[in-house]
Amino acid sequence: MTQEVNVKETITLLRRLQESDMEIEEINGKIDEIPKKREALNRGLQQYTQKVEEEENRLTDSRKERRQLEHSLEDHNLKDARYQDQLMQVKTNKEYRALLTEIEQLKGKIREIEDKILDLMEEAEELEKSIRRRKKKLEKNKQEVETESHRLEKEEEALNHQLEKRENFKRELENKLPLELLEQYNRIKSVRHGIALAEAKDGFCQVCHVRLRPQVYYDLRANKSILLCDNCNRFLFLREDEVVDPTKLM
Repeated sequence: MTQEVNVKETITLLRRLQESDMEIEEINGKIDEIPKKREALNRGLQQYTQKVEEEENRLTDSRKERRQLEHSLEDHNLKDARYQDQLMQVKTNKEYRALLTEIEQLKGKIREIEDKILDLMEEAEELEKSIRRRKKKLEKNKQEVETESHRLEKEEEALNHQLEKRENFKRELENKLPLELLEQYNRIKSVRHGIALAEAKDGFCQVCHVRLRPQVYYDLRANKSILLCDNCNRFLFLREDEVVDPTKLM
């Protein structure tokens, strides 16, 4: 009877150890995600800030181009005024027609410059509106990022606290297990994707789904010893309601 109790207690310890390992893995996974979430937040904010800067740069370039065109327009208008004065002084029809051609070409260039200036004025107006909207949204985004960053900081603190508790509990479990058995558990876990135990149900290992030998399943139900699956080499366990008195299995 003592052996049965020890087997039961040992399997219970192993199951709790596996549950603890899985919880620790889950907590570590959540902790590992926090820097990624922070990076995503900052990257999103940086990308939006860059859009604002790009529009501000475009507005600066647009204003600069507009000033250059306005200077050019002044030069062309002065040139047009000189042509108009010359037109009153020409003495031949040939000179008159040639000067008119020059004037028409100049006026065409003036119209092109004026149209371009109008386009730049409209563009600048739209950019100014867009920049105001984006800056307003940027401030809101900054507040949201700050709030979320603070929440992530609190979440990280809570997770680290949980992790410390689970690791302490795990050490308590490990101290209750024989060293050889603990080493065996860790070996199995390392080669079986972190799962060292498998439930046995209806004669099958519920992890690798291979049928257990009848004697193994019999001994398992009788709670006689700690057993491994012949196929996946994991520790086997039964639900409490499937463990029976060995005398009833005779």
